[in-house]
Amino acid sequence: MGQKLTFLLRRRPGLSREEFQRTWREQHAPLVAERAERIGCVRYVQVHTDLDAEARPGRPEPFDGVAELWFDPARRTGTSDQRAQAGRDLLDDERRFIDLEASPLWMSEERPVIERGSGPRRLTYVLTRRAELTRPVFQRYWWETHGPLVTRHAPERLRRYVQVHTVLDAEDFPGRRTRNAPPPYDGLALLWYDDAYPGRSPEADAAARPLIQEDEARFIDWSRSPLWMGVEHVIVER
Repeated sequence: MGQKLTFLLRRRPGLSREEFQRTWREQHAPLVAERAERIGCVRYVQVHTDLDAEARPGRPEPFDGVAELWFDPARRTGTSDQRAQAGRDLLDDERRFIDLEASPLWMSEERPVIERGSGPRRLTYVLTRRAELTRPVFQRYWWETHGPLVTRHAPERLRRYVQVHTVLDAEDFPGRRTRNAPPPYDGLALLWYDDAYPGRSPEADAAARPLIQEDEARFIDWSRSPLWMGVEHVIVER
């Protein structure tokens, strides 16, 4: 589908999460949709954090939302000046409701692990690697060791699991400089749930959870890795 931009959003001070999300979906989303062909955006998804989401014990505060945009440069239209103007229009609007200096964005690559449908609820788990690991070592362990472990023990209600791997040169993404954005994270684990599927017994799920958490502790710094539930809204699909 092309390159993927991950943009973790924090609202500007003075806005409630509800006000932020309403502005984002009702006012900003149409601007992106109008300029999608110009900037080569082939898919745009807003993931709205639950309004009552709070930091879990030992974790940072959740973000207020995630903007996910897939780009195909070959499908851009207009002149370079027109494309640059479209980008400026969107950035100007972002400044109204997004705290840009607290909202990291970077390019990434999706790697599906479990694909057996979808679900109405999504867990976004933003990952920071342990300090002694390089990003390539972290990503290799996550993909080759942890992914298969989750697959073996996943309940049926986990309908989909995708690893989103940060590109190795993510710190150099030009969009970071224009927004003075913070450094990127090392990846995102995206998990879609459907409670209509009871899956295994609660006892079996409870037994598997410590195995997964024990493995996470080998490569993830929990104190810098927020996670929260939310709902997806597809804005552009070309």
